[in-house]
Amino acid sequence: MGNTGNESGQDWSEYFKPDWLASRREQAIEPDLPIVDPHHHIWEWLDYGLDAFVADLAAGHNIRATVHLESGLARDPADPPHLQAVGETRFLMGLRDDPLLKRPGAPDVCAGIIGHVDLDGPEALCEEALVAHIEAGRGHSRACASTPITIRYTAGRRAFRHTSARIRWSGRT
Repeated sequence: MGNTGNESGQDWSEYFKPDWLASRREQAIEPDLPIVDPHHHIWEWLDYGLDAFVADLAAGHNIRATVHLESGLARDPADPPHLQAVGETRFLMGLRDDPLLKRPGAPDVCAGIIGHVDLDGPEALCEEALVAHIEAGRGHSRACASTPITIRYTAGRRAFRHTSARIRWSGRT
């Protein structure tokens, strides 16, 4: 632990304590209730990858699908800065091909992906990044988070409005 692993520089090991988590197991209150987990992360740098996440999903609740929110995972430093976050979307789509998720009854992990696009930049770069997420997400990109979260910059609003028409809403859920 103690590895920051993302661009925030935050030492997440302070918040992620496997020993504490392992010491507490709770029964599911309604184990048959179908659930879509609307907010999760894969924290590879904290040894919380797909195997650990799927084990948590199978711990008693009826998780049918999940939505991954951007976490700074797998940013590609070889890409231009405005496209580096697309590496996370590509990585997550690769996880979807894991045999662990192909078994009967497996939840639809990353049925939705919320990626990061910095909408402060020039309109052309915003649009290029949005399109790159859409293409990398193969129909699973649902939205993009921005810093700041509200889309208040003119170029970002125009790029988002122009590009949103290309989003294909699909998936098993």
